[in-house]
Amino acid sequence: MFDTLTDSFTNAIKKIRFHDDEKALIKALNELKKNLLKADVNHKVVKELLAKVQVDTKANGIGKDQFLDAMRKALYELLEIGGSKGFTFSPNPPTVILMTGLQGSGKTTTTGKLAVYLKNKQKKVLIVAADLQRLAAVEQLRQITTQIEVELFEETDSTNPVDVVSAAMKYANSKLYDVVLIDTAGRLAIDDELMGELSEVKKVANPHEIYYVADSLTGQDAIRTATSFKEQFFQNMMVILRVV
Repeated sequence: MFDTLTDSFTNAIKKIRFHDDEKALIKALNELKKNLLKADVNHKVVKELLAKVQVDTKANGIGKDQFLDAMRKALYELLEIGGSKGFTFSPNPPTVILMTGLQGSGKTTTTGKLAVYLKNKQKKVLIVAADLQRLAAVEQLRQITTQIEVELFEETDSTNPVDVVSAAMKYANSKLYDVVLIDTAGRLAIDDELMGELSEVKKVANPHEIYYVADSLTGQDAIRTATSFKEQFFQNMMVILRVV
């Protein structure tokens, strides 16, 4: 995916061969537009990006360097978000993170990677196996936590994720963990039963953050499903695009 976008930018820049050639700038912008839309970038995002690049390039004199600088600036402004950045810790540990998303989106592996990141920051991390829908989910977490040397909380006799999370929170508080990562089952926003279950898990866990994990290769569908999750249940949800 990133190779495709890189090629798109490169091909667009090549259209500008001479200074102050406005026709070449239009060709470059059209090339960029075509390839971004082909890569499933939202049309509103493409329109906004091209408008900024065009204005800034003209303001600084049309040329390859000016076009590249304008594109870099526009991308930075587009991707920049307000608020806190990075992982925010609760002033009263443990910081609780609820991992959500569709089936097969990579929640479990992303949970493991996040645990490694936190462990490297000298944080005591507990991963909770609350995905009781997928047969191999708990075993996958066992393998991951063993490999990264992070403790796993599981209850092999329970079939209710709400009970598992409730017990895990009591355990985490008693053992003074810094962070609790709760791996939940993949589900669709239209699945009322499973979404209701997730809402119950949320009440018990009282998470500080809710992470929605999506495969970046799904394009705009990732944003649509994340928006559906957020609108229906979780106003403080953060989207993580899993790059493969």
